[in-house]
Amino acid sequence: MIEYVFPVVVGALIGWFTNKVAIKMIFRPLRAHYLFGYKIPFTPGIIPKGHDRIARSIGNIGENLVKIESIKETLLSDNILGRINAYIDDFIIRQTKNGETLREFIAHAVPADVINELILNTKDDMAAELNRMLNNSEFINSVSDKIIEHVELKINSLDILGLGVFASLTGIQRRINSYLRNSIRKVLRDNIRSIIENNAEGIVYSICNKGINKVMSIPVCNIVNEQRSSIDAFKEYLINGYKKGVDKYLPRIVENINISKIVEKSVLELDVLEVEKLLLDVIANELRWIEVFGAILGGLIGILNIFV
Repeated sequence: MIEYVFPVVVGALIGWFTNKVAIKMIFRPLRAHYLFGYKIPFTPGIIPKGHDRIARSIGNIGENLVKIESIKETLLSDNILGRINAYIDDFIIRQTKNGETLREFIAHAVPADVINELILNTKDDMAAELNRMLNNSEFINSVSDKIIEHVELKINSLDILGLGVFASLTGIQRRINSYLRNSIRKVLRDNIRSIIENNAEGIVYSICNKGINKVMSIPVCNIVNEQRSSIDAFKEYLINGYKKGVDKYLPRIVENINISKIVEKSVLELDVLEVEKLLLDVIANELRWIEVFGAILGGLIGILNIFV
């Protein structure tokens, strides 16, 4: 009986052992070994020796697996959009109690020097537009007319001589007021243009400084609470902006980041033992089956030897 069992057992052990050694040699040794100055064959193992090649291969696999359509589908999924919506709701609720000024709030995300530069650029843009308006003849004439109209109303209400009803009835007051209106109108027409033009820059920057400083000093909670009716529209605007941004910029981003190179670099930065663990996490079960198949094949060869 033993002469039939022994060859099968030995064949199975040899098949199992040789496959196990072969699998081990995929990962070991980690470096080359030398004997009498000659490199011992199969050192280092396949994985340590081909670390660079494997990194490139995994990088190419990553690039082929990661498709723009898949990324876009994930980014625009109901799950992600729901999370963004929930985050916006939470953010808005927190801001209703935020006593920081708008300047302090922005400073959390934008450096102070950048904020100051943005404000300066905004002032310059506003100043340029206001300056253009102040140098426009139609605008100056319009301002002049308003001032003259206001002055004429004041003049019409004056009783210069203190004669009251008598002056009104005799037309004296009317003639005096008419003379004053004409005289003041001429003076204003002659001088208001030069007043505005000579002081335009100071007027413009004074308006800009006061306006921007006032806005930047408003507490965030006041802004949010005063605009509660617009929050839903604001949320919709943000969500639509996010969707449009994904559609417009995602292909360009994916094209420029070079996924294969990123994956390749990440694999190269891993230690060989980490690469081994990474691969074993994926194919450990399959490698064990290779050992089992080795034992089965060895046992079958042992059975054949019995009958040969």
